[in-house]
Order: sequence, then C-alpha cells, then structure tokens
Amino acid sequence: MSRIIVVDDLKSLDAASTQSSENSRSIIVSWNTFSDGSPEPFDAEVVHLGDALHDQEDALQQALLHWLGTLADKHTSVDSPLPFVYPNLHSWWLLKISEKNYATSPEFTTLLKLSLLRDVCEKHDATRCDYAGDDPRLESAVAGLVIGLRLPTNARTDALRVPFRERLEVPQAIFHFLKAFGIAATNLLRRRRSRHSVATKGRDGDQRTLGFVGYLLPAPDPARAHSPYWGPIRESFHAGQHSTWLYHRSDEVSWRDGRAFCATKSKDNELHCLIDDFITMQVVMSGLASYRKLARARKIFSFDVPRRASVLGELGAERLFSTAIRDSLAGSHAVWSIVHAHAYESLMRTSDVTRWFFLWENKAFEQSLVSAARRRGGIETIGYAHSVVRQRDHRYYDELRSVPVVGARARPTASLYAVNGPLPLENIERIGAPDAPLRLVEALRYLSLTPRRAVSATDVLVVGDISPDESRRLVVAVVEAVRGLNGTYRIIFKPHPGSLSQSEMARGLGCEITTAPLSEVAPSLGFAVVGVAGAASLDLTMLEVPVVTLLDARTSNLSPLAGVRGAVFARTSDDLRRLAQGRLSGSVDTEFNTDFKIDIDTVMTRTQPPVRWAALLTEAL
Repeated sequence: MSRIIVVDDLKSLDAASTQSSENSRSIIVSWNTFSDGSPEPFDAEVVHLGDALHDQEDALQQALLHWLGTLADKHTSVDSPLPFVYPNLHSWWLLKISEKNYATSPEFTTLLKLSLLRDVCEKHDATRCDYAGDDPRLESAVAGLVIGLRLPTNARTDALRVPFRERLEVPQAIFHFLKAFGIAATNLLRRRRSRHSVATKGRDGDQRTLGFVGYLLPAPDPARAHSPYWGPIRESFHAGQHSTWLYHRSDEVSWRDGRAFCATKSKDNELHCLIDDFITMQVVMSGLASYRKLARARKIFSFDVPRRASVLGELGAERLFSTAIRDSLAGSHAVWSIVHAHAYESLMRTSDVTRWFFLWENKAFEQSLVSAARRRGGIETIGYAHSVVRQRDHRYYDELRSVPVVGARARPTASLYAVNGPLPLENIERIGAPDAPLRLVEALRYLSLTPRRAVSATDVLVVGDISPDESRRLVVAVVEAVRGLNGTYRIIFKPHPGSLSQSEMARGLGCEITTAPLSEVAPSLGFAVVGVAGAASLDLTMLEVPVVTLLDARTSNLSPLAGVRGAVFARTSDDLRRLAQGRLSGSVDTEFNTDFKIDIDTVMTRTQPPVRWAALLTEAL
C-alpha cells in the first residue's frame, strides 16, 4: 500500500511531506518534469510524468482519439441536447473540443496525465493521494480524479476559482453579437453606396473561379496586415484565371486594417475579401436563433463518459474542460462559430467560386464552409495541410475511425485533402485518415527556401511561440544555456507573427528582436532553438541552420521533426547548454547527435515547378 504525493515539480518539495507511515510508503508523482537532470529527493520513489507521457505517446494518442470519437457519438445522437445548425452541420463540430487544437486546449495533455496518475495509483495500491503544489488548476484536476477513485486526499475540487469574467459568458456573448450587428450595419451602408455585393456572379461567362481561404496576420509595416500562407500558388494559374481570396482576421488585425488590405490587393480577375463582408443582418439574426438553442443545451450538457466506453473515461473531464464548454456553448466562441456558419451560407449564395481551397487545421469555420458548399451543390472543397502534419497533432486525425458516427451526424468532410510531403501523408494514413481522398502536393510555403551562405555563425536564434508562456520558457532556457559559455554571443528573438507583443518580454531578458524573414537572419546563426510545436524548425532545416527543439515535460512532443532521422531534441537546460557549447565553441559532446543532418525530401515535397498543384487546380475531382 502506498501514499501518492503529486507535485508540480521537485523544487519545493520538503522532506516532511514525503515521510511514510508504518503501513505505507510514499511515492512522489512529479507532474512537469523529466527524470533527466532532476535530482531524486530524499528516499522516496519518484515517477516523472514527463517521461511517461513521452514514452507512451502512441498508446495515449489512440486512447485520446477514441475518447473524442466516443464523445462525438454521444453528443450527436438523438439523446443529445446539442442542436443541428443546418441539416448537415451538427453543432458538436463547432465546439472547441472537437477542434482538437493542442495550442488552445492544453486540457488534452492534462487528461492524458490524469490517466497516467490513475495508473500509478492502481499499480501501487494507493491508500491516499495528496497534492503538494501551488497550481490551483492542477489541484482541482487531481481532486476530481481522486474523488472518483474514492481515495482520501487533501486536494480541493474548488481550488480553482472560476474568474468572474468567465461566469459572465452570456453578457460577453451579447457584446460580441453587438459587434456582429455593427459589422452587418457597416456592410449594409457600404453596399448601398457601391450598389453591388461583395462577390458578384458570372464574371466572364463560363470562367471557373477558384477560391482560397486564409488568415490575416499583423504586419510590422504600413500595410499592418499580411497573409503568407498560399505562397506562389498564382504561378500555377492558367492565363486569365479568376480567383477569390477570403480571410479570417487574427485578433491583432482590426476590421479596418483587414478591409484596407483587401482593397489594396484586389485587381482584375482577383477579388480579396473578409468573411466579415458576408455578415448581414439576416446572418446575425439567424446566428442569434442558433445561439439560443446552443445556450439552452448547456444547462443539461453532460461531458464525461464511463470508463467501460473509453479508457479515458471517469477522469473528471467535465470539470477539466468546463471553461472550454462554457465558451463553446454560451460565450464568444459560440457567437462567432455560429455567425460564421451562417456567413458561409450567405457566401455560397453570392459567390461564383466552384472550387474552394482552405487551410486544413480543423477549425470550426472549416466545417461551416464544407457543409455550406454541399448544401449549395456543385462546389468542391479541398483542405490543404500547409505545414507538416505532426505525429501528435490530433487535428488532422479522424477520431471516428473506430467509432460509428455516420451520415448527417458525422464531421463535414471535404471533397479532398491535400498534404505537402511524404511524412504528413504517412502520419495521416497511419494514425487516422479522414473519409476522403488524400493527395500529395508541393509544400507551397517552403518552395522558395534555399540553403544559407553562412557569414558569421555565432548568433543564437530563439523562435517565439504563439503562447507567451512557451516563448518565455524558450528565452529563459537559452539565456541560461549561453550565459556560462566563453565569449559574447548575441541572442536574437523572433516573435510569432500572430503575437508580436512578446518582443518586450524578450528584450527585457537581454535579447535582440527581429521580425525579418528567417532567410535573412540565417547566415549569422550558430544554431536556433524552437519550441516543442515550432513549425519554424522546418524552415530552418531547409536553410541548413542547426536546430534544437526544446522538449517540454508539460506536453507531448509536437515537433514537426518528431520521428525524423537527424533531428536534435533537448529535454533540459543542461542538455541545451552542452549543445550550445558544441555549436559555438566547436567542442563535441558524443552523447548527442550533433551533425544536424536531415534529409528534408523525406519530409516535404518541393519539386519545381509545382506540377502537382497545377494539376489539382484544373482537373476534375
């Protein structure tokens, strides 16, 4: 029999808390650490969940996908309180949890770690499970699990107090509906002045129009917005090709800047517009009606599933995902997912596009686009995975492969999905391919990258993440690793394009800041450090810049280079320091693979000219 003690890490653990009784021994479960470089405290046995999470990734991933499929089956059934938005679009597919986004839903990792903690409790015949940390979110999650196991605990389910603003999801929803009404009113005035709609039909008779959906990101120049996703695809157009370019704005791009961007880019045969342009008064009113149905469902919404149905059942998931569920059913996420669903219906009625290409990331609006195209009829939809599909990126894998959710209940599926290299194709086919054809195409965003010509390879680049916490973790680790080395080295921080505000944090820690393209920064780099989910590792590899991915015990290995031969990973700051010593001083640590040699052709397809894209743009599906 054992007493389980859960801690955030081992830094604040004291000897008194680990003392065993006469009838039991203490086992410490360290939530956010790897065993490498972690001193074992006192005489207690230590289980590092960072190790377990990474060592059991395959099994945990399949368990998570099955759990999500079980939830989809439950909440799209006739017994579910969740409504259909349209006959072929169930509201389940608009919720945050169905997006399976590792960046915005860290609760997935917490759920997996809770399953590992339950395994520890059962393996060691636990008689008690206590929490000895200072993270109220983790304490609440542990309490939910332990109470379900009927074990004594000091952990409190109410340790995490719901912020007051999160309790006001309905007033927040009203605010966002008012914003939608404002956009609709502006669109009405603008159309009356111009006397035409945003997307007109029938340009040049029978000419087929191609549509491309992307995002507008903030730009550090007078343009104030840019969209880097589709790259040189226009080079594959035939002469006189009509095209429509549709954008969703990031939170850091204003409606005014978005409209200015579209006005500047639009020209003959090429129309640029925002999804906001298709928000009409009718769209907002229809969205309001759908919102009422969705919000009513929240009152009787049940989230967790029994363990007999899924190995991840009975882990306190309902409490764990409570914030996401409130936002999805009654908050701002509910408002905009519903409004965009009706906006895509409006778009399909007015647009002459016959083939829509969208960036495949499993966001809620993608389901709205695909379902609206099917309701209209005669319109093809192609989802394009514009970056490498990571092994642990659940967004691209079909959770319904082993769960029979079919017909109108199923996730709206595109006509075809295009992937940009052998590795993405292999991952999708092995882990969970969607119920639609897969097509190999060229990696558009990487076609222009060529190996650098090094000038002075002494600088260290830190590539920021969309998450401020992750960016800070990277900067602190690199500063600590470089501090003890002989010589003076510049540390350069490149913020994520969707989160330029992180620059001040990095500058305060002694970094220089750059927003220049990686190709311009590359010649001076001794090496670069990216986060566990950093897509820039691909760009840097193609530029032949040595890349180190700093793993994180708090989450799975989400690197696009996971499983790629020659990729270099570090678990601890000490690992990073030794790698830095090798790259900057020329010494070699034989414990690490320091040749940084990666055959990029096994990862991405970069043939020139992009003949696969040229065929996909013109041939019948």
